[in-house]
Amino acid sequence: EFVLMTLATQMCGGRMRSLLFALLLVGLAFAQSRDTVVDAVYTVPPPYPEWAHHHLVWLQHGHGNQTNLMDFVSTFESNQIYVGAVNIDSEWQQHYNDWQWDPSKYPNPAALSKWLHDKKIRITVWMTSVINTNSPTYDYAKKHNFFLNDGAEIKWWHGIGSFLDYSNEKATEWWHRQMDPVMDLVDGFKCDGTDPQVMELIVPVGQAGNIMPRMYSERYYRDTYYYARSRNPDALIMSRPVDSFQAIAYYMFSPRDTVFLGWVGDQDGNWYGIKDALMNMFHSSRYSYVSYGCDIAGYNGHDRTKELFVRWAQLGACIPVMENGGNGKHGPWMYDAETTRIYQSFVGIHQQIVPYLHTQGALAWEQGKSIIKPLHPESASFVDYWDYQLGEDMLISPIVDELNPTIANVRFPGGNKTLWASWWNPTECFPGGQRIRYECPMYQFPIYQRKGSAIPLRGACSEHIPSDGLACMTVGPEFAAQTGFEHTDAITFLVAMHEGEPIESVYRSPKQGLKGLRLTITPLQNGDHEASISAYDAHVFLRLRGGCGANAAPREILAQDASGVRAAPRAMQLGYNGEEPDFEAGGLWWAVDNKQGDVLVSLGKPTAGMKLRLQY
Repeated sequence: EFVLMTLATQMCGGRMRSLLFALLLVGLAFAQSRDTVVDAVYTVPPPYPEWAHHHLVWLQHGHGNQTNLMDFVSTFESNQIYVGAVNIDSEWQQHYNDWQWDPSKYPNPAALSKWLHDKKIRITVWMTSVINTNSPTYDYAKKHNFFLNDGAEIKWWHGIGSFLDYSNEKATEWWHRQMDPVMDLVDGFKCDGTDPQVMELIVPVGQAGNIMPRMYSERYYRDTYYYARSRNPDALIMSRPVDSFQAIAYYMFSPRDTVFLGWVGDQDGNWYGIKDALMNMFHSSRYSYVSYGCDIAGYNGHDRTKELFVRWAQLGACIPVMENGGNGKHGPWMYDAETTRIYQSFVGIHQQIVPYLHTQGALAWEQGKSIIKPLHPESASFVDYWDYQLGEDMLISPIVDELNPTIANVRFPGGNKTLWASWWNPTECFPGGQRIRYECPMYQFPIYQRKGSAIPLRGACSEHIPSDGLACMTVGPEFAAQTGFEHTDAITFLVAMHEGEPIESVYRSPKQGLKGLRLTITPLQNGDHEASISAYDAHVFLRLRGGCGANAAPREILAQDASGVRAAPRAMQLGYNGEEPDFEAGGLWWAVDNKQGDVLVSLGKPTAGMKLRLQY
């Protein structure tokens, strides 16, 4: 039995070319210090924009142009797959880093920018810190001493060029003027990794004198990030945290304060590549980078299997940055209809947990941590399991075995009093310290929520939920028809109660003027729980998950306001081709998800001092 009563008055890139060069990186790899821990306040917005966590896509090398990009985005939309950002990769310019759109590929960049922005899709464009010798701006820059080492040339993967001297104020002012017309159309930059090749200059020299390679990297990424932010407070750069050379030498590229839309380099599109990406992410975690991801199904290669693509896409949905691009088959429709439905579902799950990821990112930044926390000991020289916590309250167990793509060997962290509930069946709970062999169908992935937690979510499910068991919980407004995810301020707390354990959860709103949200659930002596929620100027829901065990699902609900008027239940299934509730309807109401056993409670727009009493 479950009782609810209200007590309130109302409710590509950087190719490292030799093992010798890779080994030179080792001594420089970990020179960055960790940031000071500061206390988090739930009313303080996160330090970076939310779109860092939105599903990002980009076209493979050789296919980038205005028509193909619009077709690519439209194909995602026609399959009801939300796209929140696109990257326009390296071939957009006439010459590398001359900041001039190639008119044969992008005849009307202003129209493209408007078309994407009208869909609320953010844009990054590719760049590096090297200007090629055939660029029309090269001679001017060399004549004015804007390069390191008097314009000494290096060979990189897109030609021959020289490094911009970021210690020269006149050089960066000139560089920013080149960037400005592009910045008027886009939301940030993908900063590719030419910076380690500055070591080929042996002793890099700029206007400020000798420049250590670590310092050059910091100047490159920080100049780009902070100048973009000065033009647009919601701008981001896409850059590497830690990347590796064949999993031998690991190198820190960007400084921590610039990496919120990070990606861990170019992996091969095979089962080795997914482990390589995880290793780079684990190293990035250990050095406290906040938010990053990897190219779904890898950057290199063309012969990916369906199983690899699906398992990598599911992993991509369960890391802070979900981004899909590279060579070969990256559109899920290029495989089959089942792959497309699975991809659609997991983009929905990723977009659903964006408020959680953004809140965890803010806390990670302030506490000198990463959103990702590997379970494998940091001191181990060999990684033989890949489980990690995603923030404090979610556990992910990647599937990386080519021979057993439906088997996961899951390890649960914490002591035996810690319980983890399956995302797909919340009555299945596992104590900390236990290991299980999980036979995981292709349409699911090993995702768990810590019991005794409340995860802030936003709705992100298509109204056309596949009928083959793809679970996707509807918790807010649906996808807008043919236009992708409908942005909303409505928040749902996914509550996994743990008997006798208090819960405190926050949502850090990124919007100015919309304060964050705090939920506190306190055990009472009689076995009830008292829940209090802060005032919030948008709709709030609680989705209350059942307890552990076969008979733990709620059987009956009583809901009434302070005056004793009982709210009628809404008999419907949520998110499964049945009647959909009116999520904008105000006041107190509740409904049961008969398939998952969850209870959805509408609180309307909470006012200060609102309290609830919960009883199992």
